[in-house]
Amino acid sequence: MAIIARRRFIGGLAAAGGAGVIASPRVRAAEAPLETTTVRWGYIPAACDAPVHAAADLMHAEGFTDAALSPPPPDAPA
Repeated sequence: MAIIARRRFIGGLAAAGGAGVIASPRVRAAEAPLETTTVRWGYIPAACDAPVHAAADLMHAEGFTDAALSPPPPDAPA
């Protein structure tokens, strides 16, 4: 294994950093708006509802305006 001198290592880092600054800007493609903005998922009897609320928050962050849990059916266990 070859040992790299500190000056050569720092010089390489400076060159890599300079190349990142000088590089031409990249065009980022914008995503099209969502075709559907409503999402509903079915009732899941579970001991903890936190994942459901976290999923709703994540869906709102992705652009869904109406993300909700369907109400439980009348014969669902409490």
